[in-house]
Amino acid sequence: MFILDYLKKKNPTFNFSFNFLAFKLQGRTLAHEKIMFGRREIETDNKCDWTKAAGNEEVCKAVDIKRWLIVYPANKESIVERFATLAMECSRKIGIQISMPKCLPLRDDRADTYYNEIKKSLTDDIQMVCVIFPMLSDARYMRVKKLCCIECPIPSQVLFEHF
Repeated sequence: MFILDYLKKKNPTFNFSFNFLAFKLQGRTLAHEKIMFGRREIETDNKCDWTKAAGNEEVCKAVDIKRWLIVYPANKESIVERFATLAMECSRKIGIQISMPKCLPLRDDRADTYYNEIKKSLTDDIQMVCVIFPMLSDARYMRVKKLCCIECPIPSQVLFEHF
């Protein structure tokens, strides 16, 4: 109603009104979707939520991650250790084996430092790079993603530290 009052004050000669009468429409209800996992199918609920199943059911085709890299600020070692442990534990439920990562602590959190250290550490046997930033920085993020997506294509995941 505030918008209508405002508009009438701005232009009193412009005569208009709104009809606030609500009405119902008959819509189509779609059938529940079946999501196929490695060992069984899960039927979604009315909200199409299959989040729980995604974390507990085995995947159709697992790719074990034996050689991966975590890049992070040097003062975050306890967070990185906990993250790696959780990743290895949780992946077992869905049929993926994740080995202990190669950890690469950085002396500072400049974009160039991330870029240069990741580039130096990438070898043909690295399957994935996980990068932890202390906070969001567009320059740092774009620099890392350009390296991992364009210059040296490798699956990558950027995480932001939150407390």
